[in-house]
Amino acid sequence: MPIMSGFNLDTFRANLNVGARSYLFYMLPNIPGGDNRKAGFLVRSTSLPASSIEVATIPWQGYSYKLGTKQTFAEWSVTFTLDSPDVVRSAYLRWMDDIHNASTNVHGLPVTYMMDQHVELLTPDGGGTVALYKLVGAWPSSVGEVTLDYSGSDIATFQVSYNYQYHEVIGL
Repeated sequence: MPIMSGFNLDTFRANLNVGARSYLFYMLPNIPGGDNRKAGFLVRSTSLPASSIEVATIPWQGYSYKLGTKQTFAEWSVTFTLDSPDVVRSAYLRWMDDIHNASTNVHGLPVTYMMDQHVELLTPDGGGTVALYKLVGAWPSSVGEVTLDYSGSDIATFQVSYNYQYHEVIGL
């Protein structure tokens, strides 16, 4: 029996569940002491978090035998629209001061500055959730610059990069 039997436009259409749209997501930042609701409206873009498995290579009789070792989690970024009174970016800068205050050299305790973050991928009609990602023990490792330009008319944005312990997909 040919492998391609039944592969035609009708079977493709019958089996196609409308793909997830990259613009249908929701992220409500969890910022200590910040206006989280307002920050949620200013989220411009993000991504679903990435992970990979590190490889250990064991040589054996001229071959390289590869084993999976530990899972690592890539830094995760969120781009925000800069609000006019700069409330959200200032909240992130205060959060970074709670992690390490440069003027006093005081470091915060991880239990006080690590906060879970959530990203939801929404259904095509926007009424439900396809996947909910929970980033456990997240904290901002950098708050990006804001580009100012007299010749431009773009709305100013800034990026926040997070490090976190691990992420999980919450069952729906």
